[in-house]
Amino acid sequence: MKFTEFRVKAQDVYKAVLEADAKRNECKQDTKTTIGRIYVQSYVDEQCKAVDEKFSAFVVEQADELKALASEVIAEHREKLEKALSVAPTAEQLNLLTALQLRDDISEGELNSIAGQLGTNFQAIKALQSIAKKKGVNMHLPEKYDYETSKDNLDKAEKYLSERIYNLRNYRSKMQLDFYDRMFFGEGGYDNFYDAYTAELD
Repeated sequence: MKFTEFRVKAQDVYKAVLEADAKRNECKQDTKTTIGRIYVQSYVDEQCKAVDEKFSAFVVEQADELKALASEVIAEHREKLEKALSVAPTAEQLNLLTALQLRDDISEGELNSIAGQLGTNFQAIKALQSIAKKKGVNMHLPEKYDYETSKDNLDKAEKYLSERIYNLRNYRSKMQLDFYDRMFFGEGGYDNFYDAYTAELD
C-alpha cells in the first residue's frame, strides 16, 4: 500500500469517528431531554456515561486497526528500501558506469540524467556519485536516490503516523486534536509534513 492510499484510509476512519461523535452527542442530548425529566440526575449521568464508553470503545477499535495497517505499510516500505540497497548493479549499469570512468568531460546534467536511468539501485547510484566526485562534478540527487535520506524519511513518517494515531485513539472531541492531526486527517487538505516524508517513498 502506498502512503497516499494509507492517508485516504486514515481520513475515512477519521470521518467515521466524527460521525460517531455527532451521534453520541445527539444521543446524550436526547437522553437528557427524554429521561431527564423523569429520573434522578445520577441515572441520567449513568446513561450518558454508557454512551461515552461505547463511543470510546469504537474509537479505540478504529485507531488500533489503523495502527496495525500503518505498521504493515512501514514494514513493506522498509523491506523495499533494504532490498533496493542489497541489489547489485545490472551488467548494463556496470557497463555504463565503466564507460563514465573512462571519460573526462562529464556534466552535472548528464550525471543527473543517468541517475534517473539507474532508478533506485542504491549501489549503482553510490558508484555514480563516486565517479562524479573523482571527476570534480557536484551531484545533487533527488531524495529518492539517497538511501540514508530515504531511511530517515521513513523513520520520520513512522513517528509522525504513530503520533497521529495515538491522538486519534485518545479522541474525546474534535477540538482536542492538534494542528498536525487536523492536517493529516484532512481538514487542511494538504499535509506538507506527511508529504515531505513520504512523497519520494511511494
